[in-house]
Amino acid sequence: MAGERNETWPTRYMLILWLSITAMIPFAMSRFDSGHVSETGETRKPVMDRILDVGKKYLTVTDKTRDAAAYLVSKFVTRPDVRITKLSGFINWSLDAIQSAKSSMTDMNLLCGNLSALSLMFKHGKREDILPYAVLILNRLSANNLISHDNMVIRKYNIKVVQRLGLTFLKPKVAAWRYTRGTRSLADSLAKNGTTASDCNVKSVELDEEDYDIPEEIETVIELLLNGLRDKDTVVRWSAAKGVGRITSRLPRELADDVVGSVLEMFTHMELDSAWHGGCLALAELGRRGLLLPQRLSEVVPVVLKALIYDERRGNFSVGAHVRDAACYVCWSFARAYDPAELKPYVDNIARFVVAACHVDYILNGDDTLRLHLVPKYSFYAQ
Repeated sequence: MAGERNETWPTRYMLILWLSITAMIPFAMSRFDSGHVSETGETRKPVMDRILDVGKKYLTVTDKTRDAAAYLVSKFVTRPDVRITKLSGFINWSLDAIQSAKSSMTDMNLLCGNLSALSLMFKHGKREDILPYAVLILNRLSANNLISHDNMVIRKYNIKVVQRLGLTFLKPKVAAWRYTRGTRSLADSLAKNGTTASDCNVKSVELDEEDYDIPEEIETVIELLLNGLRDKDTVVRWSAAKGVGRITSRLPRELADDVVGSVLEMFTHMELDSAWHGGCLALAELGRRGLLLPQRLSEVVPVVLKALIYDERRGNFSVGAHVRDAACYVCWSFARAYDPAELKPYVDNIARFVVAACHVDYILNGDDTLRLHLVPKYSFYAQ
């Protein structure tokens, strides 16, 4: 990989991906070290160090090779044999690079590369191996206030790391209290339109609910994600919404209900359109995961109806199409998540607003997907 020309990045990208396959070797990397001494008397560096050096080097580039390097490093440092000697050092090196990053292009690339590597490390690594470093990483990221960084990519990666940290703090289990329908197939759901709410499988809290202490760091994680829902860029808000849904799925019922309440508090006239959009995305994620219990629909549906007609004048133009689009996504997720009997008290209002959004809205009426999916669903339920 000696050539550094821009047009050769696919070659470097594939070579690094091939190098990442070494993380799948089932025996220790030290077996590749021969201890060979060169003519100058220098001992060749261990294979473990050479692979890690390649990963660190290409975390600073601007092309797609950076993504491959982040994947390589995350898979490599979480290997059982490499983790013992290299994981702590890499995390400290990465955090120092994040803290010392300036506004230069090289530092911005290094910041993006390290955040990407950390997020993938928490994704691929075992919880018991990386949990001891979670508090340190969260504190360092919070101290650097990356949530307010000017670079959109850095804010997105920061949200990804934060949500992975939250998942690491919590035990990997699905909430027993979540709302689940008997089937996830839309065709089967429509065929069973005569079923009642009692036919749905709403798991009780006592079924598999373990009492365990929720780390206090979860409060910081959720606060950062809620702030991410207000971000000015859609990709950051979307990542934060997915994080809210994933973390809420591991919380006890009471704490999860507090998260839903915090999301609903974003739908006020004091908030910008970005907060309304992020809030709708979060509601959709919570709904489709069964984390928005039917008891909350009486509070959620009026908010969604307001979002379906959201339009804010700014000078000679208006904003709100993205909010209305996200509100349609909420309606789609509700149609897939809830039994018709649960939606029956609200379906007439939702159907009217959805039909208006899909046929009258001067922007959304060009979206054939909405017309083909949303309108038939709520028209069927309204019958």
